[in-house]
Amino acid sequence: MKSEHEKATELHAKLAEIVSGELAKTVPVICTDRHIPRKEQAKLARKLFKILGIRGVSVRTPNYSMARVVDVRLPQLGDDVEREARRKANWEARCRMKDVLEFAFPCHDDRSDPMTDYFDHCWSID
Repeated sequence: MKSEHEKATELHAKLAEIVSGELAKTVPVICTDRHIPRKEQAKLARKLFKILGIRGVSVRTPNYSMARVVDVRLPQLGDDVEREARRKANWEARCRMKDVLEFAFPCHDDRSDPMTDYFDHCWSID
């Protein structure tokens, strides 16, 4: 069984490969409806990751009160990598995953307004 560090290394390489090309050629548009149920949204995200060959990503729908997002958890690089390089690589993977999800789900962009404490986002990428 692979360690989280190995999964993260593979994921970072795969995301770099997907995003380095033209997203329109590699990432299909999965859904344009913003108001689909979270469980359906998670199911479609898993389908997207399967199509793209992305492995090691956890997609969950939280079950707490007032839950509004789908949690996407990426494997993190381990202590084998220097702290700053690890932090930067994990951040870049998070940004690339955000780009992939925004392309596949074009209406699921973050519409939050911090000035009014109005939070309206569909994904929580960690």
